[in-house]
Amino acid sequence: MKQERKQFILGCLVILGIFTARPGFTTARPNGTVFSPSGLSGGAEPYQNKELEQFFKVKTQVFNRGWAAVQSGMGQYLKDYPSGKMKDEALYWLAQSQDRLAGEESETSKTIVL
Repeated sequence: MKQERKQFILGCLVILGIFTARPGFTTARPNGTVFSPSGLSGGAEPYQNKELEQFFKVKTQVFNRGWAAVQSGMGQYLKDYPSGKMKDEALYWLAQSQDRLAGEESETSKTIVL
């Protein structure tokens, strides 16, 4: 009987979680702002901020290991937004891309001596 009660309660919590996570569900916070999880849907909606949109478009190249694109894109981001929100991270990825590109060049220029 106790096990059945636990399973019933767990099932209710799962169903409640499904209903509260559905798109369109909003929650009012104590400070009066409204939270909507549909805004967190994962990439379907474009960023409202052009600066962040440009930065994260370039950052996708980091995951693809497109270091030349990262180098040019982060350089362009820093030119467009010299005191932007993501300046520190952009500088990091710019340096990282330059380091990776230099490493690739040294790997291709090595000669095998027998």
